[in-house]
Amino acid sequence: MPSNEWLMKIITSNEQLTAILPNIAVTVQGEMTLIDKLAPFINRAEDWVSEYFVPENYLNSHLSPVNSHLSTLNSHLSTVIAYDAFYHAIPQLDLILTANGFGIVNNSNVVPASKERIERLMMAVKNNRDAAIAQLLKGLSKQSDWLNSTHAEFFRTTMFPHLINNESWEDFLNKRNVAIPMEEFFATQYLSKELMNTLRSEVQSGQFRSPLHQQISRIIQAVEVRCIKNKEPLEAMHFEHGAMADVVDTIRNHPNEFLEWHQSKTADLYNAPVFQNKKEEKGFWF
Repeated sequence: MPSNEWLMKIITSNEQLTAILPNIAVTVQGEMTLIDKLAPFINRAEDWVSEYFVPENYLNSHLSPVNSHLSTLNSHLSTVIAYDAFYHAIPQLDLILTANGFGIVNNSNVVPASKERIERLMMAVKNNRDAAIAQLLKGLSKQSDWLNSTHAEFFRTTMFPHLINNESWEDFLNKRNVAIPMEEFFATQYLSKELMNTLRSEVQSGQFRSPLHQQISRIIQAVEVRCIKNKEPLEAMHFEHGAMADVVDTIRNHPNEFLEWHQSKTADLYNAPVFQNKKEEKGFWF
């Protein structure tokens, strides 16, 4: 067991840690165990997942080892923590390349791994962490109580609540930062904040009100991706009027499907009052 100085909640044994990171050299007698070496990094990683992914009370009540019915979710969370801890610990550890992968050693007679190998290892570790984050978010989005948390709201701020297509955590955050003002513009000009919030919730949970809602969501995501790929995404969004106007036409023609939009102030932009001449008026306007 690691030192009591580090009160880790999810990864609590060396066996659990080495099962997630199997290619680490076996610890020899008298040497610190891997979990003792990584304890401060694991503690930091658990604080990190508590900040971004799961609130601490949810962590304690839902994702403790005793909850076997959530073992898959627990596995994803443990993997995120282990790889994030190892990723941040690598620059401070001695490494060798063994037949089974990179190993951690305390032998000063062993030549350290090259900078290039360490960088490749760090990239591989980070990729594994990000793949686990993607799986974790998919699992959490199936939990109704998590969907009502402030952590879920963080990911529901845009139409991209999940990591997709081998996306890194850093790229996800960058995309989120660009998408937030873009969606604010699209909501104000075309979709309404009310409908946008509904679509975001449906994308996050995967539960759409109808196939048409899913279709509209996919179109909006495609429009945003086109803009984000542009060198000036917030300028590119102004050239998507045609695509967004088509979306609005679909919404207008299906009032029962998009009640939020039809009851919003944004709808007034597309329902201008009609002025008619009346015989009893003293003059006519042309």
